[in-house]
Formats: sequence, structure tokens, C-alpha cells
Amino acid sequence: QASRLGGIWLGRAHAAAMQKYVVGFEIADARNLTTEDGLPCDPFVVVECCSKKYQTQTKEGKAMFVAWNEDNIWPDVELYPEEFESAYIEFSVYARNWFTRNYLIGKVSLQLMSVNARNGHVYQKKSMPLRKEGETGTTGMMTLTVFCLKPGESAPAQGEAPKEEAGETAEDFEDLSKAVLGQSAAAGDDNGKPYHVHVNIYRAENLAQVGRSNPNPFVTVEFAGACVKTTPAFDVEQYTWNECARIPVQTPVYEDTILIKLWSGGSAVTLTPDTLCAQGLISFSELRNNSLPARWFCLYGWDPEEVPDVKYISKTGENIKPNFFKGKILISGRVERLSGVSEMLPAGIVSSRNAQEPRNMQMALLADVYEVAGAVGRQCQVQLAFGSSHKETPGINGWVSPGGLDKISAIKEHNTIDKEIYPEDDAYQVEEVNNFHFEQDHGRIEPILTMAPEEAKSQPRVMVNVYTKGILGGRTRVGYQMRGLETFRKYEPGSPARPRYIPLEAMPFNMGARIPGSVLMVIEHFTTDDVPRHNRRSVKPMLYIVRAYVFMARNIRIETSAAHLGLRVACAGISKTTSVKDYEVRPMWMKALELKVTLTSDHPKEPPTMEPITVTLYDQQSLMGLTQEVDIAKTVCTYEYMRQKDNMGEWEPYKLQPQWVQLFGGTYGSRAMAEVLVGFELLHSKFRQELHVFEMWPVRGEDYNPDRHFSRLREATLHFSLYGIRDLVPTGAFTEEPIIQVRVKKFAQEPEGVAPGAWKKYHELSFGYEKLVKDGQPDNKDDQLKTWKTDSLGNTGCRNFEIFQVKSMPVLLPDKEILQPFIAIRVSEKPVNVLGYQFGKEGKLVGESRQSLNKLYPCSWYPGVDTEHTYEYQEKKIRQGVSLAIEACEAKKVYKEETPEDRAKDLAATRETKRKAQMERMKSLISMEEEKAEKIDSLAMPLELRPFKPVFNPAGYKPEEKEKLGDILRDEYRLNMEQLTNFKMRFGEKINRDTEGTAGPHVAGRLENCKNKHVFLPDFWFRNAPLLRDSDIVDIDDELVDWNFMHGKVYGFVKSTFKLTAGWSAEHAMEMKREQAQEEAAEAGEEAIDDVDAAAADVAQAAPAAGAKAAVAEVVQEVESALEKAGAGILDFIEDLVDGDDGAKKKAKKGEEDKEKKELSVATADDVRRLNRSFGFDDKLDSYAFDVKKLTAKFKDKNKVPSRVRVRIYFVKALCIFGKQVEGFFAKAFIDPYLAYKLGTNIVVSMRNMAQFNTNVPSFYRVEERDISMPAEARLQIDLFDYQDALGETINGEKLIGATVIDLEDRWHSANWRDGMDRRQQVPTENRPLINPALAGQNCGNIEMWVEMLDSVHASDIKASELRKPPAIEIEVRLVIRTLKNVKLFDGTKTDAKITVDLECKEYEGKSMGFPQLQPTDVHYGSTGAAVYNWRIVYPRIVMPTKSCTMDMKLYQANSLTADDFIGSVSVDLRRYVERVARDMDAIYIEKADLTFSAGQQEEGGEEGGDDAANADENNVGSVQFEMWFMTQSEADQKRAGKGREDPNDYPQLVTPSEGRGWGDFLSGFSFSLPDFGLMKKLLPIIVLVLLALVVLRQIGLL
Repeated sequence: QASRLGGIWLGRAHAAAMQKYVVGFEIADARNLTTEDGLPCDPFVVVECCSKKYQTQTKEGKAMFVAWNEDNIWPDVELYPEEFESAYIEFSVYARNWFTRNYLIGKVSLQLMSVNARNGHVYQKKSMPLRKEGETGTTGMMTLTVFCLKPGESAPAQGEAPKEEAGETAEDFEDLSKAVLGQSAAAGDDNGKPYHVHVNIYRAENLAQVGRSNPNPFVTVEFAGACVKTTPAFDVEQYTWNECARIPVQTPVYEDTILIKLWSGGSAVTLTPDTLCAQGLISFSELRNNSLPARWFCLYGWDPEEVPDVKYISKTGENIKPNFFKGKILISGRVERLSGVSEMLPAGIVSSRNAQEPRNMQMALLADVYEVAGAVGRQCQVQLAFGSSHKETPGINGWVSPGGLDKISAIKEHNTIDKEIYPEDDAYQVEEVNNFHFEQDHGRIEPILTMAPEEAKSQPRVMVNVYTKGILGGRTRVGYQMRGLETFRKYEPGSPARPRYIPLEAMPFNMGARIPGSVLMVIEHFTTDDVPRHNRRSVKPMLYIVRAYVFMARNIRIETSAAHLGLRVACAGISKTTSVKDYEVRPMWMKALELKVTLTSDHPKEPPTMEPITVTLYDQQSLMGLTQEVDIAKTVCTYEYMRQKDNMGEWEPYKLQPQWVQLFGGTYGSRAMAEVLVGFELLHSKFRQELHVFEMWPVRGEDYNPDRHFSRLREATLHFSLYGIRDLVPTGAFTEEPIIQVRVKKFAQEPEGVAPGAWKKYHELSFGYEKLVKDGQPDNKDDQLKTWKTDSLGNTGCRNFEIFQVKSMPVLLPDKEILQPFIAIRVSEKPVNVLGYQFGKEGKLVGESRQSLNKLYPCSWYPGVDTEHTYEYQEKKIRQGVSLAIEACEAKKVYKEETPEDRAKDLAATRETKRKAQMERMKSLISMEEEKAEKIDSLAMPLELRPFKPVFNPAGYKPEEKEKLGDILRDEYRLNMEQLTNFKMRFGEKINRDTEGTAGPHVAGRLENCKNKHVFLPDFWFRNAPLLRDSDIVDIDDELVDWNFMHGKVYGFVKSTFKLTAGWSAEHAMEMKREQAQEEAAEAGEEAIDDVDAAAADVAQAAPAAGAKAAVAEVVQEVESALEKAGAGILDFIEDLVDGDDGAKKKAKKGEEDKEKKELSVATADDVRRLNRSFGFDDKLDSYAFDVKKLTAKFKDKNKVPSRVRVRIYFVKALCIFGKQVEGFFAKAFIDPYLAYKLGTNIVVSMRNMAQFNTNVPSFYRVEERDISMPAEARLQIDLFDYQDALGETINGEKLIGATVIDLEDRWHSANWRDGMDRRQQVPTENRPLINPALAGQNCGNIEMWVEMLDSVHASDIKASELRKPPAIEIEVRLVIRTLKNVKLFDGTKTDAKITVDLECKEYEGKSMGFPQLQPTDVHYGSTGAAVYNWRIVYPRIVMPTKSCTMDMKLYQANSLTADDFIGSVSVDLRRYVERVARDMDAIYIEKADLTFSAGQQEEGGEEGGDDAANADENNVGSVQFEMWFMTQSEADQKRAGKGREDPNDYPQLVTPSEGRGWGDFLSGFSFSLPDFGLMKKLLPIIVLVLLALVVLRQIGLL
């Protein structure tokens, strides 16, 4: 935890290669936006991420709720890994202004690393608060979906809508006020927990120069969308801020990393930008649990004079380690929990309290340099640095010339003595290594006196730098090493420390050095500066033997088909090489290289000053007769343990424990180029004859001696079942038929002097294509083995063959899994035979598949496993053995020597094993008579119904008789014979919950790689294994690799399965005996075939005798076991006498438990078979795979493989990650995807006419059915293309987005898949990744689909599953606005009130029926605070599902001649209501809903010093009461109603109110008024009528 809190500090340059990341997002909606003037605005969103930019559409007149529902994917966000750790995606919401700058409403940011760390690498529909930078108030909420993928990661499956929140009841739906928008943000503020993050920046010291001048430092702290900057300083090397960066945070927090950056400010005068000097990361979650005390963070980077362009190095795909001290900064941090949101303060910089600096200690760093080896130059100097302090060796004028101890002459002299005994000692090379010897006066470095923190994490690293210079060259650093101060011992006056070699890291320009440099020196530290310096320890040269056990190499990343590979081991100026292996993918040397070296020590019994051991893999190249060793990769190993004797004069036990170690090469030595299995041993030269070299080649069991041999060979039988060859690429050979060879490399040394080809390197089986199955009839079509051609792997005319052959062979395998034996399945072209002459012995290689065998060892080979106990009883040990086998083969970056503590544990374990063996031997000498069983036991079971034991219960039943006996017993007895267990957990409910609303169980990825056994357990036993060239062992189950699209690397596939069983049959034993005799005869150079035949005959005669011998051995074993038990009984009796009665009771109880456990663990014949077989091998597969008749019947029988198979392909939807040409400034790059698929070669279907335009997430919901012939048309390839117009397709061709391949043959023959298809009628839905061969290592999306298959004859009986989009359920929403009250009086006396209702929903289709989205009520004239409407609003045909559905109700002052005046509004989110009705199909009725209109958006907390209640009252401008119905459209059609009060005026019937509808009410809205006529006003109507009559009569001429 502390290290995580400490963060990661890096320089500005990048230490690793740039990578491409995928970032995608969907902007759903925003709500409760706080605008500049509190009125609705025109919002839009700008998304920015690492120079990428995207802008949404602008929505007009929105504030309470705005829906965008826009998505975008950036498939090529290029970042360095260090940049990725601090990269963000930022969403900024703006309000559009036409003539001024757009107003920023708020922003939200997410850290890419946090998104990637989520399950599925996605944040799904998260509602996040919008805030302005540095402010605590929430300015809105935004709903987002964001995903981020690293290279090679699979795209997330398209998520479903968020599930309904837990705890919601019917009352929650009846209370419509809970859906009112404008309250969520405040509610979110109340629900979250508020914090203040305090990061104290105290001071920085020893800052490195930037551009040959002191920096202008300042620090920024970034977290939760806030960026706080300290006060800048100018032209300083150190500076004190004492400032605290305060950042308010409210949970939930969607990021975890607090980013701290140290900058050097630029200059406006010189137009230079700010320069990032270093950055660090602190975990918020850990800081919240544990505060970070004041601590120094040391900064390391690169010296620009030594490494001028680190970015160039990074672009090559390599990296270099930071090697230059750039200063340190003192920081502390804490998270403060607040009691309420009101206590949150804006982000900013405040003064910090005085720093409680880590406790310092006075320290003197002392060093003595003895020697520098491997440094190139004429003069050498060693520098010791601790932070910014450094001292150099005094030397002669500061420098030392080459010279010192001659290590080679002593070796030559000693070789002349041992020449006869060890002739190989002369086969060494003297490396041209410069040695610089430092006398005490020249090598003693002056003490570095400094103050250092006591805490190790705050201390700078101790750095050793080696400088050289030549005649013309200046002072140059050639190597360095950095280590923690705690790794060096404390100085003890009068007790000189033993010097040790420190290997040096080479500088980038010096990576090509043959032998890396090292320094022999002593580094110590003391607590005072007046330390008396004693003379350094004097050491003398002595001869030692360094044994390097070189086994083999693997994963060599060069073209091995033309390589001559060897391994060189160098130490102390001496090197030896192995023999060269030609053209081998995995060269196996199995050679112990003994290096006689001169090392220094002060006593023969003490370990010497061991120099680093350099292990180098090289390629021996020849040019014009000149041989040259070209280094490929190397590693430096440290090994210091020397073989010693214990106090009894006996040699301490030694175990050869090799390790797989990575070798690094490349221009800068940072690329893993190979792995080598190597181990070491160190001893004094005078004990060389006494301590023999370990034999590395495994030996047979009878010759095995654990003290002399590393491993032993065990007998096993390889059973191989070859199903067929698929997609074999054409090579232009004269013949079409391939040869298949199955090889297992022998772990035996090739004899010397054997004629070429006389000694076989492999155990080998050969297969070839036959036209008929075994014992088949030519006229029977079903007996004919098929061949056909397909288009795959980027080629046309790829060949396919049915083979159906089974063979087995005896093999000898090492018992040490770390040697990783493997099986190689080679496919070659058949050699051409012309006139009886065969051209080529093996034929042209097409490809081979190498698969590891170390995980397939017989179960009985693992430690602690035998064949006497049941398989279940020992399964845990077996699994542990398999795990250890896998772990042993994992490669380490550096060789890790066993620690003294681990060595002591191993020594104690070895002694305990010997002690137990002696005890067992003593027990075997004591025997006693075994008890006999009582006739009646505690269960009242007779002797015949209890397990058989030779003496204890000879009348009992044997394990193989248990099932037979169970058939004749009554139920109560049968139950007593069974081991009762609890019912297993049921997973059906879990699957149903996880897949609710979908077609069936889901698989996140390919079905063949499914890891969830409760969804689907893959049983595709004959999966395609890729045929490669120059490639080592591959894992065919690797989820990140799709071999179908490795064009140019994969040359076909082989379908096979194999297993290992322990032991040999008599036939195999005879075969191996004959082969061994032939090899011995070839080695002797004699024609000894007759002797071989005689030996074979002897074996045949000896086979029965061997069986009898085995039987006798079994009887002897049983007798010994009985004696052992008897001896154990006597010893237990003695222990009982010592322990007393309590001990006797415990022993008796334990004995009963052991007896019961042993009875339950007696192995049956089935257990023995499983224990002698590979772990995890399926029983059903074993029943037919290795019997050729059963195999062919399984896959060729008409009843199992009909002539025509109906394939149904269900395409659901897809997610496309594809880079298209950018359109416009804001990078809107959408694609137009369409599907195509191919079955075999002849069935090709393109859906180009059904392309979906401008979307990255197409939905297909389509079923395709085709009849195919198995297996010729069983290869299903699904392609997703980007639509091009006719001209574009003609010029550019089809643009492939991605593809996936399914082997239908595997599925048809899968028992589990057929069970889901036939019995459950529900196969899992897959989210298969899409791969583009042109974009290696990049995921291009996924497609959701599944496949069904059945006999075409029965296709009409079993209909295809219905696949369509989720049913378009239509919902109708009605509301009846009843009354309005507390209306704000517009002119102080009255209001002509009108209400408008606006539905915002993209899925609303009722406009075509005459129901617009905006529906107004009539006007209530002259309202003095209350109004009556009885007005119906109707919204039919809201098509589900919907992404958003909101209703805006606005209150207006109605004007006749001018636009209406806005009074207030209220917005309601209807989405969860319509979703509830669509899900439950039950109507929702809300009676008397009361909602309050709001005049505008109130500022956060009101004005300073204002009255919040008064502001709230002033903001409320009226309330409306209405009824509301949500119902399905089918129900609404039966209860039709018109809008307003139109016909049909039912459900309910509405009556026009009389209030506010009269002429007086209408005319009262105008500015004039009539005079008061008093009593005459009653006669006014009569007067008006008389006047009108007179006018009419005048017009017609009657007056």
C-alpha cells in the first residue's frame, strides 16, 4: 500500500513504445442545467481526449432536460503507457451564444486507466455531476457510457438499459413529484459523501536544469475535474511553496488517481511552452483510508546530453531505464471527511501548515573500489552518487589506467596440470575485457556526508557511475547501477566488508558491448561524519569452477530456419560456448560448461567475490569462409552460493534448480528475444574431482541417482488420434497429398561417430491420406474419406483431408516438467517419386504445430500421487502438481538465486525426509498380527457388506463388486454403502437472472473459449491447431489470438487429440528394446542386425516372465505394507504408554478416522485407469478417440452425420471499432456496416443492400438459413464490411471492418452443444470479436450472434427461433389538466393563463395521427390566482424501447396581439413510467398529481445573506393539478379519446368550464373599459336592438 501511495515518478520523456488505444462513448442526456441567466439555452457537448475532439448537435431551448443520444468511437488514440496512466476524456457542456463566447455550463472528466480497469472496460450509463473547474456546486447531471480498450483487449458487449432501482414500490410511481426534473442534482448532492482532498506541496530541492538554465518550477494537482496550480517560481534550483492544493470531492467518484505534475514554466518572451519535468500518481481510495505523511519523492529521468532524443528510442518499440537524478519534492496528503455539502469549499491553493518533514539522520556514505571490469576506454573513473551529492575515485589525477591482476595466466598454468583429467579446459576463449585495478589510495572514495531521511522510501537511490575517456574522447559515462541504501551494510570499524561485484547497466550507445561492465567495490554507510577508516580487506586471487548448466532455448524471435544457434557463458574474462545447433526452433544443448576462473577471496572456505555471469545467445554466421558470432540477446546473472561442508565435514545438499530466463536484445537491449533454461554451480577448484558435474541428460529409472542426475526418464505411451487436415495452403508442389509426422524429441544424447541418419532424434509416428477408412469398401460411399478445397488464410484453393487414423508409440519423458517436452505435428508435402527415385526424404515442410506435454503427464507421476487411492482422493495433489508444472515453465526477467532462508528451509526439509525414511525402515522391522473385524459393527452391517481386507475382513466385498452388489441390496443397505454429500449449488436461477430478456445464456467472447462452465463447457476435442513455421510452442486456447486471421504465419490447421498413459505394453517394450539395440549397434559401427533380432526374441520370451515378476512384486508390496502397518501399531503403542490415557484416546480416535478415510479411498480399476492417464482427459472422448472403428463410426455414421445439415445463423447486433476518414473538424467518423458470410467455398451471401448507414452499433436481427454438406461446407466466415458506393468500391474494393470464423464441424460433434440444441433447445449467444488481418493485434469490435444446426430432413418440423427486435410495444400517455392555483398575477391584478405541454421523445410517432408534440390548453381569462381547464392532452404511439421521454409543462400569459409571456415551467421524466408499462403490460393511473411551476433556476444556495424560503416562494409561480394515464396502445384503442374536449369525449367525459370563458373575461384582457350606466344598463340591450332595426328599415327603404 505504501508503495502505491508513493506513486510513480517519471521524467518527461517516455520509457516505452507508443500504443494505440480504443476509446468510445455515448452521450445520453443531461438534466438540470444551470445556465448563465437561469433561462433555457441552446446546449451542446464537446468531447476531448488526447488531441481528439467531437461535438454533438445543438439542442434549442433546453435546460431541465436535453437528450442527445449520440455515440462515437476513436480506434486510434496513440499514447505512451506513461501518458495513458494520466490521460482523461473530458465532456464539456456549453450554452450557445451567437455574438459572444459560448458559456461553459459544466464539465465532467473520466480517467482512461480507471475506465479500463472496470469490469468489461466500460462505465455503463453512469449519471455524473457537471461542475465548473474549481467550484463545488453541481451545475447539472449528465448520463454517459464510456469504454476504453488497451491493445488486444476485447470490445465490451452492448449493455442493456439500467435495471429498475431496488426498493421502488407502487407508491413511488403514484407520486409524480419524484419524477420532476430539477431535483436530481440536489438529491445527488445530498446522497453523496463530501470530502476535501488536501495535497500539501512543501518544497523542491536539487532540481535539474532545463535547457542549460535553472527551471521555473510550479506544481499542478489534478483530480475530479479540478486542476489546481501552485505559485510559480523563477530561475531556481530549490524553492519552498508551503501551499496546500484543496480539491472538493463528492462520492461516488469515477476515478481513483490523483495526478501531481511538476512543471518548468515557459516564457512569453522566448515563446517557449511549459515543460513537464515529472509526474506522480496517488490513489484516492488508499489516501482516504490512510493519509500520506510528509515524504520526499525522488525524481529520475535522463540527461539530455547523454540521451538527446528519448522519443526516437520509444518509437522503435524499445525503452531505456531512467538513470539521472533530477531532484526531489516534499509532499504529503490526506482526505478530510465533511459533515455536509455546505462545508465544501471551491478548489484552490491555500497556505499549508508547517511541514512535518521526515526524520533525517546524519549519514556518511563510504566506498572502496577494487576493480572495474568491462569498461571500454584508456582511463577509468568511478563515481558514487547519493541524490545530488557525488564523489569520485581519486586515482592518479582522478583517473586509473588498465592493469592489475592477470587472471588468465594462472588459469593457463593450472590447465597444464589438469590437462589429462579435464581436456575440455583448453576449449575456452579469453574475452577482451579491460580491467582497471584500483589500489586503496586510488580507489577509496571520500565519504559523502549528507542528511538522509530515515524512511527508506524517502531516500534517494545510491548510484554507481563509471566514466571512461580515450585519447581524443572526453569524459563519458559508460555504465551505471542504482540500488537502495538498505541493500548495503552498516560500516563496522575494524571489520572490513567483503567486496562484491556490482553489474552495470549499459548506456544506450554502449548496448552492443560483448561483456557488460561490472565494479568490484564495497559500499557502506555510517551515522557520523568522523568515522575512522580502517584498511580495506585484502583479497587474493584463487581458482574457482563456475559450472553453467545450459539446457535449451525457446521462443527465439528470429528466423531459426537459417540460424546456427549457440550459447556463450562468460565470467571473469573467460567464456565458453556450446556446440552450434543448426536450424532448430528449440535448440537443446544439455551441456555443462565448466569455466575455470580467477576470483578473489580472503579465505579458501569463504565464498569469493563472484563476478556477474553473462549468458549470450548467438548466431554463428559464415561469409566467404570467415566465421562470426552475431549476438542475438543476453542476460546478466548473479550467483554467489559456493558449495561448502557443514560442521560434520559433510557436503551440504545441493539441488540443481535451473530457471527459464529471458534474454534481451535489440538496439537498446530492451526487447525479449529468447528464453533459456540455465542453472549454476560454484565451487573451489580443488574440490572439482570430489564434486561431480550433474548429468543433464535424463537417464532410465534403473540408472538414476539423484545425487548425480538432474532428471530421470519415465516410460509413457503417447496415443494419437488424427481427425484430419484443414485449410492447408497451396505450396505449388507436384502432389496434393500431405504427409503427417508426429514427433516427440528424445531426451537422449546423440552418440558420437554415428553415421548420419543411423540415430533417430525423435520418437515418431507417420500418417498419410488414405482414400478409404480402415477395412472400408471402395463401393461404399460412406467408407470414402473426403477431400475438398476452401478459401481461407488469405489464399484460395486451400486443401482439406479427412484422415481418421489412430496410432500409439512408446516414449521416454523426463520427470522434471521444467524441461517442457512437447509434441510436434509436422505436415509436409509428399516427396515426388520419378521412375522409382524419390526426390527429398521428408518432403517440403508446410508447417508444424508444437504443443506442450508437461501439462499432460500421467496423474500418477505427480509427487504424492499413487494408484492405491482413488482419483477423487488425490485430485487436489494432481491439480497442485499441474499448477507447479505450469509455474516452473514461466520465464523470469532475471535469474533469481535462491535466498539463504529458502536454502535453509530446503536443507531442513531434506533432513526431515531422511529422518522419516529411517523411521519407516525401523517400522518395517517390527510386525504384529492384524486384528480381525467384529461380526457386528456400529452400523449393524454384516461382514459381507463391508469392504474387503485380506486379514481384517476377508469376507468383504471388493471395489469392483460394489456396483454389482448394490443391485441386490435393499435401499437402506445401499445408502449405507454410498458416501453422502450435500446437494450441489443450482445455477439455473443465476443464468436466468443474468440473461433476462434475451434469447438464452450469453458468452462474453467466442464459445470455444468459454470459461464459465455453468453457461457452456466447451468439448470441442478436435479443435484446429495452427500449422506454423519457425515457431515454438503455442497455446491454441489463447483468447487474444485468432489463428484464422494470421495470414502469412499460419499455413493450415490440424485436427487431432492425444493423451499420455503411464508405462508400456509388451509390444511397445519389445519395440523400444529393438530400437535401443539398433542404436547401440550403429554406435559400435557394426552390422548387428542378427543380435538385435535375437534381443527382440529374448524380450518376447521374457514378456510372460516379466508379468509373473510383476505379480510377485505386487505380493511382496502387500506383505511389506502389512509389516509397515504392524510396525506402526507397535510404535503407536509405545507412544500411548508415554502420553498416558489422553494420548491413547487421541490415538484411537485418529486411528478410526484414518481407517475410515482409507476405506473410502481404495482405488478401483476405473481410478487406476484415470490415474495412469493425462490429467483432465475426458472419459467420453477416451471411449472412442483411440479406437479407429469407433472414431470413424462417430464421425462418419449416417445417423450421426446426415447428408445435408440445416444451418441457421442468428445475427443480432454488432459493435464496430473502425477508423474512417475524418469528416469535418470535430471528427465525426461514422461507418456504414453491412454483413456478408461464406459457408465453405460455394455458399457466399452478401447483404450489401441492407447496409446500415452512419452507425457504429448496427442492429441486424436477421436469421439466415442454408443447407450444407458436412464437412466440406462447415467453415463459416462472417465478414462485416463498410459500405462503399460503386465508384469507391471499384477503386478501393470492399473495406473490411472485421471478421470471425466458426468451425461448424466442432459444434455438430460436441455433446454439450448438441445437448443445448436438442434437449434444452437453447444454445448460448456469443459476442464474438471481430478481427481484421490488416490490423494485427487490434480488436475491431464484436458481433452478437448464435448458430443452430439440425438435420435438413427435420428442418420443417423444427422451426427457426423467432429473431426480431424487441417488440415495438406502443404506449399512450394521457393527462387531463383540471385546475391551476396560486397563479402569479401577471399585471398585478389578473392573468390570462394558458398551459402548453411538450413531449420530447424521439420514438413518438403520434404526430401522423394528428396529435402534435406541443399541445396547448385553452385560455382561462382574467384569473386572479385560480383557473379551471378540464383539458385533455393525448400522446399515442410512443414506441418502446425509448432512450428518453420527458414532458415539459409551461405556464404562459396569453396575449392576443403579441407573443405569449413565459411565467414558469415544470419538467417530468416519464421514461420509467412507460418502461414499467411496457414491461408489466399494466396501466398506471395517477390521480390528482400536483406539480409546481418554477419561474427559473435558483442560484446555488441563494444570494449571500438572503432568505432561502423567501426566494423559494418568489420562484414558485403556480401549481397545476391533473390526472395522468399510462397504458398500452391496444388498451388505449379500446378507450379512445380526443385531445382537448374533442370527440370522442370519453374516459373521462370533459365539460367546458364557465369560469374565465365569457365575453367579459375576454374583453377584460384589453386596455379600455365601459362607463357605468347604473340602472340604464338593463335597458341597453333593448336600445341597441331598436337602433339596429331602424338602420335595417332605412336600408330597405321602408323609412
